[in-house]
Amino acid sequence: MKKTLTIAVLIFFISVSYSQTTLNFCTRVEENGYCVFDNNKFITTPDSLTGRIYMEVKSAAALGSKLTYKIFTVGKNAEEKLIQSLDQTIQPDWFMAWNPYIFPTNTKYNVKIFNEADKMICSKSFELVAGK
Repeated sequence: MKKTLTIAVLIFFISVSYSQTTLNFCTRVEENGYCVFDNNKFITTPDSLTGRIYMEVKSAAALGSKLTYKIFTVGKNAEEKLIQSLDQTIQPDWFMAWNPYIFPTNTKYNVKIFNEADKMICSKSFELVAGK
């Protein structure tokens, strides 16, 4: 009995680790899902006030029929302020989705992704700065 329980717990943790959802930030996403210039810090041209960044979500399990992208600015004391919430309707069997957004420069961001059950499935931070 103890061995069976141990195996069941092990299988559960393996399936959870393989079904982990990730968020990447890119300058572009190609049709095959390749994230171009996947990074946590982006630099725009000196005269740009904004930059378009793609938020790419990937999972080993189907993502469901809706994703919500909640975009927060991150202040000096790590306080977060919600600036935008974007809903994206997707096909229930998709394992990947992406959504572009125009971000103001010289700001740190934290993006949180929620599924159709309003459960956060991943989050990640990045910074967008103006070049000099």
